[in-house]
Amino acid sequence: MIRPIQSPQNENFKIWKLLSTSKGIRKHQCFFLMGEKLINEFLKKPNFEIMGEVMGPDHRMLLEGKAFDQVPKYRMSQEMFDEIDVVGTHFNLLLLKEPEISTVEISQPKNLQLILPLGDPTNLGASIRSACAFGVEKILLTEEASHPFHPKAVKSSAGACLKMSFAKLSGGLKATLDRIPSDSSFVLDQKGQDISKFKWPQNLFLLVGEEGPGLPAHRLPVLSLSTQKVESLNAAVTVSIACYSYQNYTFTAGRPSRPQC
Repeated sequence: MIRPIQSPQNENFKIWKLLSTSKGIRKHQCFFLMGEKLINEFLKKPNFEIMGEVMGPDHRMLLEGKAFDQVPKYRMSQEMFDEIDVVGTHFNLLLLKEPEISTVEISQPKNLQLILPLGDPTNLGASIRSACAFGVEKILLTEEASHPFHPKAVKSSAGACLKMSFAKLSGGLKATLDRIPSDSSFVLDQKGQDISKFKWPQNLFLLVGEEGPGLPAHRLPVLSLSTQKVESLNAAVTVSIACYSYQNYTFTAGRPSRPQC
């Protein structure tokens, strides 16, 4: 049975509108998977609990058959649907349960672990996609970071956020910089050792600053990208190049390459 949602005052609808923000996702512990391709790929092997399917007036139900009998299905007007389809997919939405992202203390890294304070969900999602492609072990998120299942992060990650391992760090970026071990941690910034000449260690934390504010004062060694005619690249592109450089170095040095997503 499909349940009609007829009023913007409906409690479910009011919650769903909040899922366009990191705060709303954290509060209600669920998020929307949006986009025909992403949803069809996900349904081949679902790895998150499906809490509902949301449809506009002309959408055909996707979740058919006994396996999905207990999953609630909802239909609403086009106007209401467009309010929650915030990335404009014009396709059914899947409501998924947010996986638990545990808060951890900084200890020692295993393989390459990224520390990201990126508040822009599009930048975060693109960084997650590259991290997944180039075998990053885990992404650690500071308090400043957007939620990795924000609709824009999910879209720009091309679904890679559903495959990546995440953890949260207590405290913000400055506290993290003060706590991480200086012998196994590096930051990406504009002025530092060129990563093309860097001898990557097997295990390290790599921290990337937010665009604009950059990084507060710290004691860590700095890696940089050599550029021409432009001062710097955006955070997501920088992450991509650094992760590729790490993977390529570990391969050419005779070490086993990291598993890819």
